[in-house]
Amino acid sequence: MCDDVWLCFLLLTEIFEIVCSTTIHKSCLPYLERIIFEYLSMRQELFPEVNLRSKHHYLSHYSKLSLEFGPLIKVWTMRFESKHRFFKKTTRNLQNFINIVKCLSEKHELLQSMVRLRADRRLESKVFELSDFNINLYHEDIKTATRKMNLPDDIQQCTRVNFKGNMLCIKPCYGFVSHHL
Repeated sequence: MCDDVWLCFLLLTEIFEIVCSTTIHKSCLPYLERIIFEYLSMRQELFPEVNLRSKHHYLSHYSKLSLEFGPLIKVWTMRFESKHRFFKKTTRNLQNFINIVKCLSEKHELLQSMVRLRADRRLESKVFELSDFNINLYHEDIKTATRKMNLPDDIQQCTRVNFKGNMLCIKPCYGFVSHHL
């Protein structure tokens, strides 16, 4: 049994090597069809309790598809699936379905701009003169707004921030210390 499972695995790796190669000669396609058939038959014999999935059925068409389209690695759709994942995740996070196409295209363009500018790294910033945030020192409007935000208790303030080489010295800056970064 163990040797048969190993042989089944070796057949699968052989199929994978042929399917993912950048060049396939026509004379190799009947061999590919034969080892795919062997693999599927062997898999059903070794694991009768596990049903074949639809992807196993699609595997049986790979030799014909290779004949029609050439090496299948050149028509691989994995990159598109990655893009689709970005759009699904963004749609879920937006929770706004009014003009969804516009929202998604803007988010995608922002992502592309960020990647082109190599801004995907963590923002470089340094804070100076940190102290605990004392809400009682501020105007009533600030107190009300701060309380509505449900901020954590470990908020701190600073007098200066150096952001990518630019020193910002405006009234005290506020932030919270994240222990998860």
